Amino acid sequence: MALSPTSFLHFSDKRIEKALPWIVLLLALIVKFSYWAVTGIRFGGDSNFYLTITRSFLHLTSGLAPYPIYYNGYPFFMAIISKIVGFSNLIPVVIGTQIILSAISCVFLFQTCKLLSANRIISFGLSALYICNFEVLNWDRYILTDSFNLSLVIIMIYMILRWTRLKNKFCLFALWIPFLLITLFFTRPTNLVLISLTIVFVLIQAFSPSLKTLTISTFFLCVGLVVLWFPVSQTQFYKGMSDFSTKNLIRGEVINDSPDQDINQNFQWETASKLKKATFISKVFLKRTVYFWTISLDRYSLSHKILNWVWLFPFFLAGWISMIALWLKARSVETFYITVMILAYVVFQSLMIIDFDFRYRIMVMPFLVLAIAKASKNY
Repeated sequence: MALSPTSFLHFSDKRIEKALPWIVLLLALIVKFSYWAVTGIRFGGDSNFYLTITRSFLHLTSGLAPYPIYYNGYPFFMAIISKIVGFSNLIPVVIGTQIILSAISCVFLFQTCKLLSANRIISFGLSALYICNFEVLNWDRYILTDSFNLSLVIIMIYMILRWTRLKNKFCLFALWIPFLLITLFFTRPTNLVLISLTIVFVLIQAFSPSLKTLTISTFFLCVGLVVLWFPVSQTQFYKGMSDFSTKNLIRGEVINDSPDQDINQNFQWETASKLKKATFISKVFLKRTVYFWTISLDRYSLSHKILNWVWLFPFFLAGWISMIALWLKARSVETFYITVMILAYVVFQSLMIIDFDFRYRIMVMPFLVLAIAKASKNY
């Protein structure tokens, strides 16, 4: 029986629909493995630390490393790989696994964009642009938590937004959410802010899915996090991070290891009044929030600067325009969650550290992609 033109187009449409996630995966794998082949493996300041904990995992009969438990997510991931391939082969296999997980997360990002935009062409285009984002691509080849953590965050976002569309919120699918949140905490303790905001979003969606309820709850959560910070900051990891961040704020550091950007290097903190101290900290914080979005520094190579101006500048601009547009005409619980997560990362990193590279700033990238995807549906 011959197919009518309409039936043929519908059949072709379904095949394209099924093929697109595989095309996204293939594109991500080609780009990421090609970049690794050209640039090689990289080590960061914390790489030896994670490898040390991994060795402890492999040699202690109790199976526990002699470090606080929240350091152990990434080393545990490496220890599992080491058990399979041997410690001598660990590093290249970890990088390869990170790249595969990162490529898979790009498929989840594509599917999340489809949930928000309902347009597969826009979703595919945004996913392809994200795949080619140099500042994200760069961290897949490092023995650090960044690529692994970012992949888990993207998968978590998809699981949550997919879950919000289920009629039965209390189903087995929902178990993925606490599992991913716990894994994220053990991957990077600084995910505490992301985890807290996500828990509020999930609880509101489960029991009272309204923008007003979410706004009020988020406000009280922020107040609670500020109050909670005082006892939490005295624990081993958070005390070290708090002391480090406070010291840098007091000396006016805007960008890590970039003294030319510091504010008032001769400011006398010890003798200054409380008002002057508050004013000084506010200046440093506000300048950091601006530099969070910087795309070019003097220490960047010419090619790096050109690449960021050509790709990253329009991406940031589109992301901010999309967020503003959504709040003007399409406010929703999802819009609130995406926007608050972006702002939370900006505030958190501006209080902690703004690095000269994008290591701590790439976490906003998938949320910006989703803001653009959601705005595309409403405009």
